Amino acid sequence: MSEFIKNDILFRLFYKEKFNTVEWKEIRLGFKIIVKFEEDVLSFIK
Repeated sequence: MSEFIKNDILFRLFYKEKFNTVEWKEIRLGFKIIVKFEEDVLSFIK
């Protein structure tokens, strides 16, 4: 698990109540795309 993902999980636990803003949903979407890309790259390298 990358630091990036671990930090995101911690962030989510601590800031859960702030997650329902529109801006946050857009940030999450961008993050999911980055994570997906990271996973694709890692699986491609293997």
